[in-house]
Amino acid sequence: MEDRVVKISAVALIKMYEIMGVMYGRVRDHAFWITDAAALPVQGTETRVNAGNEFQESNKTVGKNDLLRGWYHSQGYTPPASGSSEYQTIPLDKIEDFGAYANSYYPLKVEIYKTKTDKKLLDLLWNKYWVATLSQGQILTSRAYTTSQIKDLNAKLNSAGSRLGEQHAALKIKNSDAKDKKQEDSVEIAPTAISGPAADARVPPEHLMIPSLDHCLPQPHSKPAPSPRHLGLYSSAAGCCPVIASTSVIRDARHARSQPRWKLAQTAPLSALAGTRLGIDVTYYVKQLLQDADQREPLIASTGGLPLSLANRIESDLRQLDKAGIKPVFVFSGLPLTSRPPTKGTNNQAERENMVKNEAWSYYEDGQVDRAVVALTQVRGGQWVDVQDVVRLILRAFKHRFVEYVIAPYLASAQLAYLLRHPKGYIHAMWSDSEALLWTVDKVITNIDWSGTFTFYEKSRILSDLGMTADQFLDLGLLAGCSLCRTFPPIADTFSIRSAIDLIRQYKTGIVTCQAWRESPAVKASNYGEVFMRARLAVKYSLILTTEGACVPLPLVVPPPNAVITPADIPSDLDEIFSPRLPDELYFFICRGMVAANLVGYLATGVIDERQPLADSPEYRRFIKDIITEGATSPLAHPTNPQSAHYYFDPAFAPVMGTAVPITDPLTQSLVEKCATWKVPHHVLGDELRRQSLCIGTLEKDETIAYTKKEKAAKILEKKDEIVANIIWRFLDVRGHHQTVMGKAFHAACNSARVTDKLQEPIYIILELLRAGVVHGHRFGGPNAPVLSGGPSFGTDEEQSNTLLIMRVLSAIPLNFRWSGPLSRELLVFNSFVKSTTKALRHLLEAINVHILLSGDARRMRDDYLDMCISLPFQVDVNTGFGILAKTYLDAATFHYGDTITAENAQTDEVKQAKKAALEFVDQAFTGVKAPTHEVERGFRFWDAIMVAIRTLNQEQGPNPTVANTVIQPDVIEQFERADKWLEPMRP
Repeated sequence: MEDRVVKISAVALIKMYEIMGVMYGRVRDHAFWITDAAALPVQGTETRVNAGNEFQESNKTVGKNDLLRGWYHSQGYTPPASGSSEYQTIPLDKIEDFGAYANSYYPLKVEIYKTKTDKKLLDLLWNKYWVATLSQGQILTSRAYTTSQIKDLNAKLNSAGSRLGEQHAALKIKNSDAKDKKQEDSVEIAPTAISGPAADARVPPEHLMIPSLDHCLPQPHSKPAPSPRHLGLYSSAAGCCPVIASTSVIRDARHARSQPRWKLAQTAPLSALAGTRLGIDVTYYVKQLLQDADQREPLIASTGGLPLSLANRIESDLRQLDKAGIKPVFVFSGLPLTSRPPTKGTNNQAERENMVKNEAWSYYEDGQVDRAVVALTQVRGGQWVDVQDVVRLILRAFKHRFVEYVIAPYLASAQLAYLLRHPKGYIHAMWSDSEALLWTVDKVITNIDWSGTFTFYEKSRILSDLGMTADQFLDLGLLAGCSLCRTFPPIADTFSIRSAIDLIRQYKTGIVTCQAWRESPAVKASNYGEVFMRARLAVKYSLILTTEGACVPLPLVVPPPNAVITPADIPSDLDEIFSPRLPDELYFFICRGMVAANLVGYLATGVIDERQPLADSPEYRRFIKDIITEGATSPLAHPTNPQSAHYYFDPAFAPVMGTAVPITDPLTQSLVEKCATWKVPHHVLGDELRRQSLCIGTLEKDETIAYTKKEKAAKILEKKDEIVANIIWRFLDVRGHHQTVMGKAFHAACNSARVTDKLQEPIYIILELLRAGVVHGHRFGGPNAPVLSGGPSFGTDEEQSNTLLIMRVLSAIPLNFRWSGPLSRELLVFNSFVKSTTKALRHLLEAINVHILLSGDARRMRDDYLDMCISLPFQVDVNTGFGILAKTYLDAATFHYGDTITAENAQTDEVKQAKKAALEFVDQAFTGVKAPTHEVERGFRFWDAIMVAIRTLNQEQGPNPTVANTVIQPDVIEQFERADKWLEPMRP
């Protein structure tokens, strides 16, 4: 037996310090090669070996599927067949187990081996501090351990000082690393001296193979975080959220003391996050992308639409996370908090933005494009799109890569704190703004450098440096100003973080501070005391969505450290801070993105706050008020409380409570009731898909209309395609079950268009805008309104009117490429109508979607919520690109020919050459567009489809239509016919 040996890996041996465990490996050449080890779930006083069931669970926990080769016992082990009885060597209950081999126990030679990989790992771990930490006790050796650290630090200081005199010229370059190392080492000494080195040694053995550092990652719980395989309900929906924290508090806190001891921002290697789940605050993350100096798109303020490079940036970051072994969990913000109605009159921020936009347009029209771009970065950090507007864009990117996400019921920071501090540890770290430290979290990652490091802040350090409690730090963050509460008025004008810190140190709490200054005119005018208290309660009692699907206050699920919170401790009026209580199922639909949070927020808060567009006009103000917000088909279901609208153009003397939205009128409520009469079975859907008539074609004939009537006791809708089709059918039923004038025009236009051109959505949008009376060839603001740049360049007034009408219509087509061509202020005004209409139609579809699910017409428990969500129409906001593309071709053709192209000269060689030159110019001018000439042709095919709709409307309305039957005015029909006749010879 002497030639048989057990060879144990050095890394496996390191992990054999628990009471009892198992060993993994293989047998080769009469030797046991032990490559790894794992602990068993036994107590310190146990010596039992029959831990089979618990061992299986342990295997799952640590993710071990290797072959088991043996057991180890750190306290010494006597084989069960070698009992101490001299009369009965083998215990009776073991004779059957061991049989003929009962006396065959023998010792094996044990050797330690080290592979190249082991050497690399040990080199990373093996330093004097680590060895002492792992091998020594806590009570007796803390003093020696700390002394050795101080001695080593002193040596580094002496070394840096000696080099300072010898190499003065190279001081800034060569000594920076030594000084940084000195500072990092000094940071480690004090905490270790207090808690003892052995405290850092208690790392779960299954984590020793992961380069995650205790001082880098949040470790709120004593037991190890679960494997990502055991995340329960949140395995496909874990969460994080928007955090804006009081960054100035964090950045300037080190100046609050005369002798700061530490740098508050800490860095760690990105490898420390390998194998972890990282919660990412979407609002903070997207703002970082949109405001990045190298990648931001400030020209969106001039083109409209969405930042089309955003999806590529997110895709790139997802690949980087995957490469680093990090599992991302994205968390979106949810419903807005209840607040006072917005103030009426002049909005200083809006005025500032208008001034910057006008300045940028002046630069652009003067040929100074670079200065125009710089001007647009002066506000918002160059970010001219709200995060809520890109949610669908982000979700589509997530769909293709199976990314986990969750939309918080209210505050994303609270949802992140819940996931981080949950006993099961659904996430191990969070990437957010430092404002997240206002919640009960200790560490927040604020930046990740994909070259290999990340930056994070540690709340315990900040509290120690400031000499404050957690509650005082919360008050400090609110007084300094954050996303929930503006800066305390007495210090706002000449703000410095020192002023806020002095207030807390003088008055001890933020509440006492507000009371002491309650007679201040600025505090009284802004009602700051109430705002502060609402914000404070919103943080301390944040509502979160649990893994069980219930929306509850955060402290009831994960209470603050060293505190016991009961339901009696929760304020009874949280509905006045967040919103009236909604059904948990509705919170879940928000969580999965089935309905926009801001749409439900309109109902929950009772406030619809309409913000100013990128380009305003008198017609747009009428449109947004009378058609979109207060129209009978606005996307609001039966409300639980009255709704009021607040517009950016409201004068200072407008009613404080806003304008009541008449969503309870009989017409609107009849539309809600009619939705319940729809139930289209799957076989009808299959027939329509084969005929490619889709939803609108089913309403053409009475026999197919009958199939769409809901029968009593009808089966619920099961498949995603069934549900999506029924949503669209109900959406189209806003004017009656049979095809109306609008429906017939839409059906005719869709039938005339190529399916591959994907023109159904822009056709519908143009028809809606025609019904609203905003599609025409005249200037917005009347004939005396100033001429805006980017409009028609050549021709008579009539020809320019034709060009203007054509470019407006074609601008409704999506052009999904990052824009690098000319700009049009004229089209930007029209784009405001297109964007508002698209958003309203999308909200209406989502409201119908939720209505189908909540009414029980479709199966609720499903796993394809995201598929259903992104399958609905009107997912993308278009920019002005397509209209500019068409306008450029028309201008170029006229320019190269030198005169108006008419039907009489259209076939001449000169005109043909001019059209060819115009297409070549378009190819050269629009380098960011794929196949610009093909897009021009697709745009003119869209015009043909619109003309089919116009002529159908004209025919169905008749010569003298009634007001109820009028969709388009006769003079607008004449404008379209005139423009079509003018365009025909101009086409390539």
